[in-house]
Amino acid sequence: MANNVTASPHSTTSIASTGLLAAITSADKVASGTFAGSLGLPKAWSLSPFVRGSGPLDEANASAPVVLADLSGMRSAAKVAAGVSFQRFPWSRNRERHRAACRAGFSDATLAPPVVRERINAGLATFPEAERAGKRDSVRLAVIERLVLTQCRRVLLAPRYQADYDAAETLGTVFLATLSAEYGRRTYRYADTIAVAYTKQTRESYAVNGGLGWYFPNRRLMVSANARWERSWDPGASRDYCVPVAGGPATQCRAVPLGAPAEKEPFIGQFEGRWFINSSVGLSPRVSVDLTGERGWGIELPVLLRQPADKGFTSAIAAGWRSEPSTDDAHDQLYVSVSVGVTFGVALRQ
Repeated sequence: MANNVTASPHSTTSIASTGLLAAITSADKVASGTFAGSLGLPKAWSLSPFVRGSGPLDEANASAPVVLADLSGMRSAAKVAAGVSFQRFPWSRNRERHRAACRAGFSDATLAPPVVRERINAGLATFPEAERAGKRDSVRLAVIERLVLTQCRRVLLAPRYQADYDAAETLGTVFLATLSAEYGRRTYRYADTIAVAYTKQTRESYAVNGGLGWYFPNRRLMVSANARWERSWDPGASRDYCVPVAGGPATQCRAVPLGAPAEKEPFIGQFEGRWFINSSVGLSPRVSVDLTGERGWGIELPVLLRQPADKGFTSAIAAGWRSEPSTDDAHDQLYVSVSVGVTFGVALRQ
């Protein structure tokens, strides 16, 4: 349950959900895919290891400086992440009340779904014809009772009786936790002002993420906090720079950073809330702050959108604001991004 409602393309602390994602902003096009599994643990715990790969969709976007509210310096790098998510569901149910809801729903000849009526008719056919003729009502009740004991599921009930079924369940606060490590590589192009030439360097980046969250099912509300340390590289602002073309007086000009990328080690704290208006729309405001002061802060408001066939919130429209320390090259930015994706899953049964 929580996997379906907490999955988000903009989340850093929710449970990883299997899917493909493309994010598009004015200066950023990134694709991401995640493979995740789920292992049940004692006392309502669940563990989900995952592996995620992502990178820019084209070379031009890999070299463009991307400034978004999550403050990450690895967004335009080709990278892979591996980690594990924990969930704890303090969920309980009253089995007798479930059966009472199924008994009423299966007995309602008007509202019982066709599949239930088919199963009742198939059950009636298993009794001898003479017994059916003389005690059809009692035989029908016996068939319904057999279905109640073996096939009592919410999906087999009409909406009117699903409410009674849901009332038999107690949903406590769901605890969420994640821990992951990330590795990325990116080639930086810049101008070597000493050699008066264009050059490039490939740099490696690393990051460690950890997060805690709580989901309140009755209120459709989640709150979470995330911490991220990374060793990444800042390419700097681009300038028009011209170099002589060999063998003649002509020059070639490009907009590139003047000098090699600078190493950065930000420590980013992020706080996120998520409220689901209904099963198709959610809001997920979040604030990110670089505690080292190098990358300022950012605030973002994604509107999460889910299509009926999806199992998670895999699309979003987000407005963001990024504030940076005041320099000649850095300035506050306002942007809008669009994320689209699809979830899929493979189940293995013995």
